[in-house]
Amino acid sequence: MTVLAAGCARDRELVWNNLNREVAKLYQQEKYPEAVKKAAKAAQLAEEIFASDDLNLAGSLSLLAELYYLEERYAGAEPLYERALEIYEVKLGPQHIKVATTLSHLAEVYTAEKRYGEAEISLKRALEIGEKAMDPNDPNIASPLFDLAEVHRAQGNYSEAEPLYRRALGIWEKALGKDHTQIAGVLNNLAENYRVQKKYSEAGPLYQRALEIWKKNFTENHPVVAKAMNNLAALYRDQGKMAEAEEFYKRALEIRERTLGPKDSDRALSLNNLALFYTLQKRYAEAEPLFKRAIQIWGKSLEGEHAEGASALLNLALIYRAQQRFSEAEPLYERALGIWEKALGPGHPNVLTVRQDLAGFYRQIGKEDKAKQYE
Repeated sequence: MTVLAAGCARDRELVWNNLNREVAKLYQQEKYPEAVKKAAKAAQLAEEIFASDDLNLAGSLSLLAELYYLEERYAGAEPLYERALEIYEVKLGPQHIKVATTLSHLAEVYTAEKRYGEAEISLKRALEIGEKAMDPNDPNIASPLFDLAEVHRAQGNYSEAEPLYRRALGIWEKALGKDHTQIAGVLNNLAENYRVQKKYSEAGPLYQRALEIWKKNFTENHPVVAKAMNNLAALYRDQGKMAEAEEFYKRALEIRERTLGPKDSDRALSLNNLALFYTLQKRYAEAEPLFKRAIQIWGKSLEGEHAEGASALLNLALIYRAQQRFSEAEPLYERALGIWEKALGPGHPNVLTVRQDLAGFYRQIGKEDKAKQYE
């Protein structure tokens, strides 16, 4: 009986190993839905054949969590990472590099859900562990530095983000070379950190350098080049260089329309940005069809919890309001507010701003009772 049981256990572990190999292959091919199914089977099997604190189980849980994250299934990813973290802490010790890696992954989930306070705590602990375990210039240190900078920037803590971006940039430049695409990503985000602070002279050269790196590594018509052009357009707009801004917004949109699918969200983003640019100049006739196209592309997302898509609805409402097309503006305001309340929560600054604006809108058209509902 003992021999049979041992053989059965070995067979099940062999199945588990084969599932992991299949998951790895599907992951490399970016076939995430199929990979999730296999990874879920592997995790379930790991639960059955390994102890509750076994490192193999932690590995299966982490892999499934990562795939859930890639599919934006954050509620599924979080508890799996938390269980894996608990196992690593018990079996390897709280200062092990595996603990730091899992903390960083958890922070990615928190950041995606805009839970920046929790992300910051996880990243700081991951960084503390990494700096003790590795050389301070190890490329693996740069990742939590960069992620922590992103969290600070998202919260408006720009002065705290800057040195983290700078340190990550220095580490990756030494490890990867100054023309690596990863360097362009850091330069771009550091430039954005400066732009929002109106430090345009610092932002400009960084945006330009990022654009040149991406052009060098990709083609001039690659979507990532469009991203750089879009960001430069925003910089020119903020500087009042409207002709240059319009040119870059249009070039970004042209690239995305040529290279991306008709339902791609980045395509909608470029339409939205150019429409916003026209709105600022009161060129409403040019802005309106662009907003409508963006809304059409974002369509499915707008039924979910994608707060970015709601901005197009709100912007179109503002155009209609400026033209006194109140009956067309009203449902757009209401729909945008509903999406943001669901995605961001009723106390989020964006939600409060829209509620205040909507109260003003209803007061403007003489619906005082409605206005009071949003104050």
